[in-house]
Amino acid sequence: AVTENAATDLGASTVSGTLDITSAGAVTDSGTLAITGATAISASGQNITLDETASTFGTLSLTGANVAVTENAATDLGASTVSGTLGITSAGAITNSGSLAITGDATFDNSGGSDDAITLNNSSNSFTGTVTFTTDSGSTVTIVDTTALDLAALTAGSLSVTAGGDISDSGVLDIGTTASFTTTA
Repeated sequence: AVTENAATDLGASTVSGTLDITSAGAVTDSGTLAITGATAISASGQNITLDETASTFGTLSLTGANVAVTENAATDLGASTVSGTLGITSAGAITNSGSLAITGDATFDNSGGSDDAITLNNSSNSFTGTVTFTTDSGSTVTIVDTTALDLAALTAGSLSVTAGGDISDSGVLDIGTTASFTTTA
């Protein structure tokens, strides 16, 4: 565990266990990160930008303002609170094992050509802004939101949406096979 009372820059690192970073400033990376265990990064009110394309993480739990993460493997998001925007770019499937509370727009991209699924089905998820998926045309996309949900343009093999309020689209939804929309309000 590392606590820093300023901005934190993570150089090239290999951690065979967990990584826990608490920072009073922005968190960035200047080298490839290879973390096999759970990765928790807390920079409340600050930006988190982990954009080294070869980096890999265990389950990611993120607390910050504007958060952008690139992972060269499947991505599992643990409990995360983002007061601004969230951008996840993954070389594999994107899942969440913890609840996501995202105030700004959220973007999930796994368009690497392998038709990997995006499954954000935690029953406590809350997306306040527009949600954008960039994925392969054969991918399955599943999202659960406790609030109203606005989907940006999307091309996917199938789509399953459950929302606690209205479901809207601010772009064209091009779904190859099946689409289901459920409101729980």
